[in-house]
Amino acid sequence: TAIAAILITATTVFYQNENNIKTVSAFISVVIVLVLSSFFIAFIITHAHLQGFGIVGDVKIQPSNGYEEDIGINMRLVQVAVFIVILIGGLIDTAVAICSGTYEIIRHNPNANRSEIIESGMNIGCKILSSNVNTLFFIFAGEFMIMCISFLKFYSWGTLINSKDFTQELIAIMISAIGTVVIIPISSYVASRFMFHRNVAD
Repeated sequence: TAIAAILITATTVFYQNENNIKTVSAFISVVIVLVLSSFFIAFIITHAHLQGFGIVGDVKIQPSNGYEEDIGINMRLVQVAVFIVILIGGLIDTAVAICSGTYEIIRHNPNANRSEIIESGMNIGCKILSSNVNTLFFIFAGEFMIMCISFLKFYSWGTLINSKDFTQELIAIMISAIGTVVIIPISSYVASRFMFHRNVAD
């Protein structure tokens, strides 16, 4: 999962935006948040018991249908991998936006000190935060609207809230939103560190 996450991030960042100080800063920021988030994700999945199949999977995957109960795969690690892949998209968008904006600020205001650069990066992150969180929310709403309608038609609201299918995706979106917030100060710091030293050297 770690190798796949790094490859996905590198391909998305460097292939689309070329190899420069902006993309290097964004890549490092994403990797830092992914490393920190992996421990948090593993903790949440373990204590919330999110691994495995939900109601839909439990109905279809039964020994009576020809499936074995012990498939020899650690479903906890599979769920951690799923959450990390879901997290990557929001992190890349936010990191690239902040690093690109910070680069332009330094280019047009070369006399800015490092604290001003970090503050500018934080301001950029705050401006784009609402749109990123809205995007995550509508992804969740669109993907699980049919499931919610189906649940509410045949089950109670309490059953929907406590179902693993609903909880897995809700927590995945929440972790993505948290990651989008956490990467703002990290990207601002990393971008300011790389770009400020380069600006001083130039």
